[in-house]
Amino acid sequence: MLRLLAVIVWGAVATSLLVACGQEEPDRPRTVREQIEDCLSSLDGHHSGFEDQIRPLLNDEGSMRTHETYFNASPDVSCTGCRGNNETSIRMIYSAHNAFGARIKKQALGFLNYKTCRVRVTSTGLE
Repeated sequence: MLRLLAVIVWGAVATSLLVACGQEEPDRPRTVREQIEDCLSSLDGHHSGFEDQIRPLLNDEGSMRTHETYFNASPDVSCTGCRGNNETSIRMIYSAHNAFGARIKKQALGFLNYKTCRVRVTSTGLE
């Protein structure tokens, strides 16, 4: 009985190894969307570098919350204001406390270089 169990377990392990080895994905160029998503947090999709450029401009830096981050992943759409082929527009919806303690919601705009993952801010939402 023990020998039969050992053979079954060995067969299952060998089969799973063969399946796993046979399913390797061939090298392919990464899409623009994949490159952009590599620049964003895998937990909630925020871009910490973008946040770091906005946070010092706020009345209460510790109260900043990023709600959503949007980007344009379509290489076919022209990006007005982009510098080169590796940039795409990015928009961050965030909130923070103002001088009176009320939470206000704003949006910041910029351009993300998805090769270097750096953001060039064009509007902080505080203007």
